[in-house]
Amino acid sequence: MQDSYTIRYDPTWPEFYYFSLVTLFYMKFIRGLVLLVAVCGILSSLLGMLTSSVHQKAGIPALLQVLLTVVALPLIFAILALVLTIPLYVMRPDIVRRHTIRFSPAGMERTSATGSFLIPWINITRIRESRSFFLLFVQQTNGQQIHFVQKRMFADEDSARAFRAFVELQLQH
Repeated sequence: MQDSYTIRYDPTWPEFYYFSLVTLFYMKFIRGLVLLVAVCGILSSLLGMLTSSVHQKAGIPALLQVLLTVVALPLIFAILALVLTIPLYVMRPDIVRRHTIRFSPAGMERTSATGSFLIPWINITRIRESRSFFLLFVQQTNGQQIHFVQKRMFADEDSARAFRAFVELQLQH
């Protein structure tokens, strides 16, 4: 097993958009806000149905309002992420793209045109894997961050598996 890995980080815009959505999903504040708005919308619809007069046909419109709340809220967040990520991706490529990430026994060192920083292994709490990415969860004083490593940056599947084994070994220490 290698004792370090150096990986280029250069996401496409769809990958960056996906990263943004996943990061939003993992933020407790955002999940709480979505839940609060959804519950308020559902309660508002149900109270509207209960307080409407017998002569009004409130059943179908109220049900549509509940469905609209449940469907529209995630859609609004997806559109908001879209609107925020496009300018960032286009106007600030030094922040979003062209990074190098080096994993060594010291931790994860991320280097870009704007500078570099090291995250020691003690701050990396876990690794998750999707079909196309590794997600590294980092505990910071201001909350949790997620760092993404694209599997397409590895030469082959064996290299990606070896990288995961390396990270899991470092997390055990």
